[in-house]
Amino acid sequence: MSDPTPTHEGLVARICRLLAGHYNIAKMTITLAAGAIGLLGIEKVLIIPIFVQYLGKDQTGQLLLAQAWMTTLLTCVGTGFSDSQMRLYKSAEDRSQGKQLLGISIVLVMALSFLLLLLACGSYWLMKPAGWHIYLPLMIPMGLYALFQTMRPVLVLPYRVNLRFLPISGFDLLAGMLLLIALPLGLLWGPMAAGWGFAFAMFLAMALLLRSVRQYISLKQAPIRYWCGQLLRTAPMFVPVALVTTAVYQAARLTLGSFCTTSDVVAFFAMESVLGLMVMPLTYLSSVIYSMLSRKGQIHDIHRRSILQHVFTTLACAVLYAVAAVTLGPLVLKIMYRQPDLLDQISGPFKLMSVGVSFRVLSLFSRPFLFKFHKMRTVAILPVITFTVLVTLLLVLVPHYGLWGAAWAVACSNVVQGLIWFGPYLWLVLSHKQTLDKPASPELQEEGVMS
Repeated sequence: MSDPTPTHEGLVARICRLLAGHYNIAKMTITLAAGAIGLLGIEKVLIIPIFVQYLGKDQTGQLLLAQAWMTTLLTCVGTGFSDSQMRLYKSAEDRSQGKQLLGISIVLVMALSFLLLLLACGSYWLMKPAGWHIYLPLMIPMGLYALFQTMRPVLVLPYRVNLRFLPISGFDLLAGMLLLIALPLGLLWGPMAAGWGFAFAMFLAMALLLRSVRQYISLKQAPIRYWCGQLLRTAPMFVPVALVTTAVYQAARLTLGSFCTTSDVVAFFAMESVLGLMVMPLTYLSSVIYSMLSRKGQIHDIHRRSILQHVFTTLACAVLYAVAAVTLGPLVLKIMYRQPDLLDQISGPFKLMSVGVSFRVLSLFSRPFLFKFHKMRTVAILPVITFTVLVTLLLVLVPHYGLWGAAWAVACSNVVQGLIWFGPYLWLVLSHKQTLDKPASPELQEEGVMS
């Protein structure tokens, strides 16, 4: 009779390894999400509701519209180049080349973002649309705020590659605390002063982050033409994806600002901010998974059982998010906003958008695999489909139905987004069912990377 002890010990070892892997993923996700919630939470949960209370919906809505325009135009540069950096950084032959790549990336992204800011403000001034004298003074500081914000994904690359998420979280939390500078400025001198407070706070945060990563940066004897060529050749695949993704999050606010009132913009921002904060941990869990997958050569290096666990986790998270958003979201809104008319206005649309955002969870968990292992043509087309559906529905519904039209448009586009990302992800998993039984390497299992 065979001794059952080795089998028992092997089972215990496998369970311990599995728990250790999930613990590492959960720890990194919580670390990242804590900083991001500190950054966005202070702005969305504290500063903006106070502005709505004391400055009114009109002035706060003007500030939010200027922020939406500048965020759409500028943050795509840093996000797109950071994805390009991630691929090039892993292919660098030695540490000095990685330092050169990071140094050139910082200069290039800063220059392109500043040029885009000048073109945006200059074009707006030349066209002089209705209300330009109100929005142009707000677009300049909010543009600088977005410019400094777009440097964040570029600067944190060394930490992401090495899976060091605590420094990233710390600087996000610090940036959120610095944003409190805008609160007294806005209450005393209005939305323009608040905009400059946002810009100054983000400048300080990015300056401190740059100082933190200076040991990873070098421009000495850097082959500038080579790395610029590599970045400019690969970034066009990622920047449009980042632009469309950013525009998807801002399109409803911009459409409401064009066809409705700034009060509707504030109402939509209130719903969007609560749903965004609730989905934030899942967003950063997706980022952690992508950072881990960047260490993989091909999908065959991932154990089949791990991918199946990921599939069922994705579906479970989508269902749990819908339940949490519908039940807890209205309570959070009542705590943030004390205006009864605003709460009555958003109670119905909020529930509709909660169900729609749950489908976005499917895309969040599918994106890391498609970004790493699927054709870039597919990755580039999917956000364009979502953006096209959203903009079409917004232009059709918002002029007639206002806030309800925006809620229906966003909810339907989120359903489309979730399904078109989750579909190719399932195909990617099922099409490799014969080779996914290959176990992961011992090094990756010890690190808890999809083991």
